[in-house]
Formats: sequence, structure tokens, C-alpha cells
Amino acid sequence: IKTIGNGIDHRKFSPNGSRAEIETRLGLRQGAFRIVSVGRVVEGKGFSDLVAAFAGFVHSQADRAEHELVIVGGNIDADINPAFERIRDQLRGLDIEGNVHITGMVNNVEGYLRASDLFISPSYREGMPRALLEAMCVGLPVIATNIRGASEIVEDGENGLLYKARDVEACKSAISRLYADRELMRRMGEKNRSKVLDTYTEDAYVERQVAEIRRLLDNK
Repeated sequence: IKTIGNGIDHRKFSPNGSRAEIETRLGLRQGAFRIVSVGRVVEGKGFSDLVAAFAGFVHSQADRAEHELVIVGGNIDADINPAFERIRDQLRGLDIEGNVHITGMVNNVEGYLRASDLFISPSYREGMPRALLEAMCVGLPVIATNIRGASEIVEDGENGLLYKARDVEACKSAISRLYADRELMRRMGEKNRSKVLDTYTEDAYVERQVAEIRRLLDNK
């Protein structure tokens, strides 16, 4: 079995651009410590866990207004899923409505990534998550559940942190750890950008497929 992996557009998902200008364009709070996550707002993506972990982190901070969680996503028409409304209820119950922004479906994910400090993937199940690779390509440090796919591209403690899926306290602890160590965040972000450019670009992905197709044809 030959593993091809995945590939993303490294030109689109680059760290270029003025963060202040992007924040203004997207209507985001200037200078906030911003956590971002991307995906359809359905149960399997683990957003309820992320909201709970973020609430615990925010309520431990004296300057809670300076912290923001942006969930880039919504529901597609084919979804019949109450997760979206449940999360909105959860935000009210945790008193963090003013700290969390759910974008709905958008076509400018890269802008939200560039305007953020940290990416979290709280999903329960993935293949090889493109959203995680895109965040890494922008140069963000990452936190992800220790599931297949994510664990293939995130080395715990090196280019990100892994935690057990559904473990809200572990997610909160990971956020607090990185928030307290900006130098570690910077190093992780640099490693992530390099890792994607080395292995997970669309060009490299296509080349791996072409090489295997040629190998199979030569061996027919």
C-alpha cells in the first residue's frame, strides 16, 4: 500500500497580508488573541467541546474581552443537524457570546486564518484534514485531537499539541500552555509552514499520484 496523503494550495494559504487590515475587513476585534477553527457545524466536528474549553480558558483570564474564538463554518443545505443551535445556546449559558463568532459558510477561509494566533481541530474523526494543513501552511501553531489523520501530521510538542478527543479539560490546558509561551507558538508555526511546503502542497500531491500511476503502468 502506497500512501499518497493530501495537498493544499500553498500560494493561497500563505501568511502574507497585514493582520490589522484583515481584521478590519472581516469585522474582527483589533489585536485580540484569536483562536480559529474550521468546519461544518455538526456533532462530529467537536465544536461543543471546543466552546467549553475556550470558555474555561477565557474565564481564567483577567482581560477576557481580549480573547476571541472564531468558528469558520456553518451548515450546508443537506445537513439536518441541531448542533448549530445547540452551540448558540451553549454560548449563552457559558456567558461568552461576545467572545465567539460563527461565520457561517464563507469562501475566504485564508483571511480568518491569517488574522488568528492559534488553530484548533477538535474533530472526532477525520481522514487527513485539509483545514489543519491550511492552518499549518499559514504558519499557525495547532492543537488537534489525537485521531488518525491529525496524528499523522502533528507531532505532539514539536509542531503542535495533541489531546484525547472529547477531553475538554485537556483542550483547555493545551490552550493555556501555548498562550503562556508565545515563543513556542512562534516555533511551532514556523515548523508547520515548512512541513507543508516540504510535503503537503498540491504540486507534491499531484506528483505523488502521477509517479504511482506511471509505476503501475510500467509494471503492467
